Amino acid sequence: MTTAVDRYLRVRQAFGPSFRGDRPEVLFLMNLTGTVQVYAMDLNGGWPDMVTELSDRATAVHASPRGSALVVATDVEGNERHGFLVLADRDREPQWLTSENDAIHEFGAFHPDGEHIAYTANIRNGRDFDLYLQPIEPGSPAQRLLSLDGTWHVEGFRPDGKGILLRAELSNADQYLTLFDLATGQLERLTPEGASDAYQEPGFDYQGKICTLTNYGREWLGVARLQPNGQLEWGYAPDADCEHLALSPTQSLWAVVVNRQGFSELHLFDPERGRDQVVQGLGPGVIGDVVFSPDGRWLALTFHGPDANLNVWLVSVWDALARPLTHAPWNGVDPRRLVRPVLDRYPSFDGREIPVWVYYPKPARDPAPVVVSIHGGPEWQERPGFNPVYQMLLSRGYAVVAPNVRGSTGYGRTYCHLDDRDQRGDAIRDLGALAAWIGLQPQLDADRIALMGGSYGGYMVLAGLTWFPHAFRAGIEIAGIANLETFLEETGPWRRHLREAEYGYLDTDRESLRNLSPIYQFDRIVAPLMVVHGSNDPRVPIREAEQIVAALAARRRTVIYLRYDNEGHGVSRIENRLDLYPRILSFLQRHL
Repeated sequence: MTTAVDRYLRVRQAFGPSFRGDRPEVLFLMNLTGTVQVYAMDLNGGWPDMVTELSDRATAVHASPRGSALVVATDVEGNERHGFLVLADRDREPQWLTSENDAIHEFGAFHPDGEHIAYTANIRNGRDFDLYLQPIEPGSPAQRLLSLDGTWHVEGFRPDGKGILLRAELSNADQYLTLFDLATGQLERLTPEGASDAYQEPGFDYQGKICTLTNYGREWLGVARLQPNGQLEWGYAPDADCEHLALSPTQSLWAVVVNRQGFSELHLFDPERGRDQVVQGLGPGVIGDVVFSPDGRWLALTFHGPDANLNVWLVSVWDALARPLTHAPWNGVDPRRLVRPVLDRYPSFDGREIPVWVYYPKPARDPAPVVVSIHGGPEWQERPGFNPVYQMLLSRGYAVVAPNVRGSTGYGRTYCHLDDRDQRGDAIRDLGALAAWIGLQPQLDADRIALMGGSYGGYMVLAGLTWFPHAFRAGIEIAGIANLETFLEETGPWRRHLREAEYGYLDTDRESLRNLSPIYQFDRIVAPLMVVHGSNDPRVPIREAEQIVAALAARRRTVIYLRYDNEGHGVSRIENRLDLYPRILSFLQRHL
């Protein structure tokens, strides 16, 4: 029997669009059955046609630019070791293209011939991502083109098929671009050396020139062209982060998504004429997954807002007008009753203003108990998109307060790096300042505040409960970090160097890592705590949960431990979410 609470968790989502090369059709992912699968829909709309029925989730779909073949990425029970299946046509069963089940295959791009794909994978040693070229015929062997050190991504083929654009990732905020020549086997660095800058979503425009998002030499991410002499020429550089870039394959046109205080703006910019159009038809919310159709006439994207669930939208390039393509079911939830947040700011310990989204329940229940939700990352941003958990809490009379503490993205380079390594404590102090600010808000009850967060947000829950034990009445920690040392030692080897750049290095920073690890201050936790973790988590190993649970249980503190054996990083399966979130509501009702 479906309850009122269940309905929020059963709201469906459609996302990850791509265009077919052989017919006017959009492919996308949707959790219509409860598990994410691949669907297809005609450009004119209609009912979605289910393409895959996999036992595990599909995580991406890519269409050949020639013919009907599809490549689908999938993993096993959330372990993030993605492999590829190929569907030769709609009537055939998908067949495995990759065979190394313990390796991560990171899809890159189809070759212009439509018969090969390039990707990176950590097959060789589980740590480093090498470059591979593989025919899409099942059973055909992959050719390793390059052995590489670290984390690398294929960003596209040169239009003539003779080169592969690669992006090396030194950290989540530090990358560089290279070009691999298929004829000579040479790897050429394209972006300046020695600078710690971001390069994101690069690609080739209709003339074969490389454009990229970058913050090279500036505070904000903008769009720049790479010049033959290695210099960057700015093409679109507002005083806000550009967060998505798509390049038309047929004309001088860029689709650029600008992040303004968390809200997305979609611009169609013509770099040759300097003409800038803002796409109309989208409400306040968040845009992602922007891609042009092969003929350049259409854009597909995903959009969601606080009262609009995640769907695929189409934009006509001719009139710059967006319309929804999919209509993922609400399953009994009335979107007119959903709550939109208020954007506010509060002063932290050093006077810095911290952005915060506040959702007030309706009808008002003053003062309302508060759930402080802390985002993951930490290189991420709380955005005004649809969040079924928030709306579920609001329906039960809780206010939701969601800050973007220092270290969040979307506010420029400086703000993003304010929590690096031994500055982590300043981000935790932002939580203490938030509790004080809540005490000044007449609609919020400062005596009834719970912390909730996943991944890095889970770490912040534990840190908040240890640094400010009397400010918060309860904590809900999902897939969080209790011990920064053991986390860095045991996280997937392919991730360690990326996370050390953020948290600190095991070789040189162990004292700082210990000082900032909640496990070494767990005896300060007096609030009841719920700990949730997936057994197959490759990012934050389950030992992090087991450490904090064992330590608190030994001190006879109130701790509830929920372990899901068929989950990875977080809780994604609908049956597990339907089990977890009613338990969270009961926990909050008992302790707030």
